[in-house]
Amino acid sequence: MLLFKYDHRSMLVSRGDPIMFCCNISSINATQITWIKGRSYFTHAVSLNQTFSNFSSPRVTIDHNLPTKLSISSAQPEDAGLYTCRVSAVLGFNSMKWNLTVSENPEATHWSWYLVYILTPAIGLLLCGVMSVVCLCRGHWTRTPDEDLDDSNIMTSALYHVQLGGEVRGASANCFVAHLQSYAAYEDKSHRE
Repeated sequence: MLLFKYDHRSMLVSRGDPIMFCCNISSINATQITWIKGRSYFTHAVSLNQTFSNFSSPRVTIDHNLPTKLSISSAQPEDAGLYTCRVSAVLGFNSMKWNLTVSENPEATHWSWYLVYILTPAIGLLLCGVMSVVCLCRGHWTRTPDEDLDDSNIMTSALYHVQLGGEVRGASANCFVAHLQSYAAYEDKSHRE
């Protein structure tokens, strides 16, 4: 009488994670234990106590003393795929399969999205601030001929009031008056000499 038993599982791990597949099948009366991943295989003949393998990755290891466990030290995308453990006995075999999926490291993905969501608005705000400062300073540094004419009219009016002894009121006018008084005194002094 032949016995066949299959067990299929899926496993999702992140890149760099250690993995251990445990073939939870009784190896009592087992004649052979085999691990298969694509074209790679590991076979342990129990009666001969011999092992044959063509797994080439040093990260994939199978303990010869406990051949029902397969370990991967640091999962990489090339490790993804279907892993099969098959325990053969005189009356049949039992098999377990794992479909391994290796995803990118979630922390690395998290940081990249963090930069996109935080850095973009921060740069935008910085650019808006710089542009505001440039616009304000540009308006202060550059004057149109009309603005120069307005300043000239104010100074003429203030000078007129100072020379005629008229009273000029207001804080800004007082500032002009003080400036113009010193200017008038200078002009008066230069005309006398």
